[in-house]
Order: sequence, then structure tokens, then C-alpha cells
Amino acid sequence: MYRDEKQQLKVTFQKLLEQNNDIDSFMANTEMIKRKIQKGLIYSSISEGDFDRIRHSVIQELRTVNESILDPVQKQRAEFVFNKNDKMLPKVKKWILEKIEDWRNGLSVNFQVVISDIEMYGSSTGYQYTDVSDIDMHARTNLTAEQIKEIGKLINLGMLLDNDKNPVTLFLLTKDEVIDLDDLENLYSISDDKWLKKSSKNEFEVPYAYILKLAEFFMNAFDLSISQYERAKQQYLTYLRLDPNREEITEKEKNEAVSGALTDLKVAHDRVRMGKKVMMSFAKEGYEEETEFLIHITYNKNKDPRESVNNSVYKMIEKFGYKDKLHDVIKDGEDLINKELNGHTKLNEYISSKENLSIGGIEQKIVLEFKGNITVIGEDKKDKPILFESFYTDEGLYIGPYDDMTVYVKDWGLTQLQSSNPTSKVVSVGFSEKEQKWYGWSHRARSKFGIGDETKEGQISPFPIGYVIKSLEEAKEAAKYFSEGVS
Repeated sequence: MYRDEKQQLKVTFQKLLEQNNDIDSFMANTEMIKRKIQKGLIYSSISEGDFDRIRHSVIQELRTVNESILDPVQKQRAEFVFNKNDKMLPKVKKWILEKIEDWRNGLSVNFQVVISDIEMYGSSTGYQYTDVSDIDMHARTNLTAEQIKEIGKLINLGMLLDNDKNPVTLFLLTKDEVIDLDDLENLYSISDDKWLKKSSKNEFEVPYAYILKLAEFFMNAFDLSISQYERAKQQYLTYLRLDPNREEITEKEKNEAVSGALTDLKVAHDRVRMGKKVMMSFAKEGYEEETEFLIHITYNKNKDPRESVNNSVYKMIEKFGYKDKLHDVIKDGEDLINKELNGHTKLNEYISSKENLSIGGIEQKIVLEFKGNITVIGEDKKDKPILFESFYTDEGLYIGPYDDMTVYVKDWGLTQLQSSNPTSKVVSVGFSEKEQKWYGWSHRARSKFGIGDETKEGQISPFPIGYVIKSLEEAKEAAKYFSEGVS
């Protein structure tokens, strides 16, 4: 179960981004969820500000490169934070202090908040960082643990100097909370402009290629287990869709097939869970000398657990995104195997109700012609699930939820769904065989263009006023131009 609606919304965003790793599609998806929130259908406790902050954090997770001991050693500390003498740049310090003060002044709590001893730590204080590394800080306060819990322990202050690379986060500490310097490689006091702990440059580097070859053993196994899960899942859903009233199968045969497929699904799901456990055990064992794995080459002479083979392999696997992949598959399996779906306990009936769609007079099946995803994004006021459906063309272009797709392909009778430009991943242009016209649209407006149409004054068109379209290719160009103009 989710701790709160904010956590559930974040998980929903992560799922949508995983389904199609494209920002345009993700933004289109989430705007529809936002409208449901504004109508009071779901997530009643989430404000518009909460929504935007959660969405921004998920996008940042996509864009931020995993930082680890696998990153290259730089010649100097982060020049976007420190000068050549390892002092924080005045403009950075000023920006940070002003952002913290703006945040403090914007609080609506019935107790005073005093901030002191602002200190920076993390990869951006050392030599192994990237251009998009986070700026991590903590600050001592006059608050109790209960008061910090009310405010939130982690504060997002935005992007450093309003750039689009370096997220800035502040952790709040109680007055008496102890920071163990042994756990930190570097610690810089922003308040006093001095180093409380400062590491020297370490020229050591993990043998990247060697560690990658070791990690491939596990990543190949994870790929296999994930593909086996997906195959078992599709087989299970296929048997669920069988209809004894229409197909040559009895109810008993169907139930036996579903039961067997469910067992296979559980086995496949447990394989993925086992893989995640193995991966996490590597991270833990790297810090336990008796369980550190030794290889044929020697490089970790200082016995630094962060540079151990175990931890290096774990970081390599994490860098390739397998931690999140395994987590998502595990969560998907838990939802599918344990799902009750309240009003949709008979999942096969629900799927069948959405399956058939008439396109250009030909009977098609959505689940076969388009890539579809169904995600539970909340519950309505009657505690029934609200299912969010996302459909894509075979080329991976985002069409929209089921209702939008029926408008495009059934009501408008469109085929050849495509985007308005090569960089967009969202469908906004389509052709009507019946009308012999190209449609262009956005969430604001729609228009259609065909041979013989004349450009009118005030019309969004690539052609001058009075120009008559002479070919379907020109009509298509006009539809794309219109879609871009009203987006």
C-alpha cells in the first residue's frame, strides 16, 4: 500500500515514463491526470503545486545521470560551485542563501523556523562528479523531529542558478542531530565558507571495462528473467481474454489454462524478485570484509568498501537502470497477481469491453493494432479504481487514452496517424480516407485540409491567402503546420 497520495502519484508518473521514455508523451499523459485532479475525481489531497513539484522531480530522475565511483576523476572540484582555490563562488552562495530564505518565508506553520549551519556534501564537493550532479546540503534547525516531519525533511530548492542541470536539495536536521564525519568524504560549511572535512584528489579509478564484464553476467540474467515475466504475463492475460461463448473452449478448459498460466506468472515474478535480492546483497556485501568478492586483478589496495568489487558491480548494474527495471516489474507483478480492482474483478470482461474498434469499416483489435498500457492512478469517491489507458502507434507515437483514440479513428475515421514534426512523439496529424482530407489538431483546436481548399484570411497555414491546395501532399503539409501553430 502507498503511504500517501503524493507517493502514489509519484509512482504513477514513474510508470508512465517507463512505458514511453519520452517527455512529450509523458507531459501529455500527466496533463490528463491533472485535469482529473482539478475536477476532484482523484487525489483530493494534492494541490496543483504538489502536482507540478512531483512531476518535476520524476523528470529530473530521468535526466540526472547516476553518480557513483564509476564516474571519471575530474582535475578539480566542480567549477560550477567552487573556484580554483576551493572556495564557493559568491554568486552560488548568494543564490543558495536567498532560496533558503524565500522557502522559509513562504512556510505556513504555527512555529518559528530558524536555519543555521548550512553545509554541502556529496559528489559535487569532491572530484568524481558530472555536469548534472546534484547539489546536496543539510542545515541545522531549531525544530523537533515532529516539526520537521510536518514541513518535510527534504526541501527541493530548484535548479542551481536557475540552470537546467543541477538540482539543489536541502535536508533539515534537528538541533541535536549528529552528523558522523566518517560517513562523508567532504563537508563544506556554506555559512562559514570553510571546509569541515576535505579529501585530497584520489587518482584511483575502478577498472571500468573489467567491472562491466562482470556486471554483464547479472544484467543478462536480469534481461532473461524480465523477458520471461513479460511472456508469462501476456500468456496469462491472453487466457483471461478467452470467451467460451464465442470461442471453441469450455469454461473448465479456460479456468485450467488460466490457473496454469497464473502459476507460471508467479514463478517468473519470483525469479525477478530473486534477482533484485541478489543485486541488493552485492551493495551490502561490499561493506563487509569477510564477504567481499576477490577477482584476478588487484586494484582496491586501500580496502575502501565503496571501491570493492561487490559495490562496483552493484553501481554498474544500477547505472544501466536495472534497479528501477526490477522494481517496476516486481510492482507490476504484485499488482497483477494480487489485483482485486474492486469493480473490475473479472479482468477479462473489462478488457473485452474495450477490445473492438471499427477503423475505416474494418474490424480491428486495439490490443493487437496498438501498444496499450493500463495503469491504476487512483480511486474515485466510491472506492472504485480509475484506470488510465495509454495507447501508441506501432512506431511508438503517443495517441492518448482510449476515449481520445476512439475520437481519432472511429469518430473522425482517421488512418496514418503521425506527429507534426520529426522531434515530436505525440500524434497530432491523420488522414481521412472517406473525406480525402488531412486533419491537424492540438488540445486547443482542429482543422482539416484537402485538394481545392483555399487559404482564408486569419487561417493558420503555410500558404498565402487565396492559395488553393493542389495535392494531398500539400494538404498534409498544411495540417502539420496548423497542428504546430495551435500547440
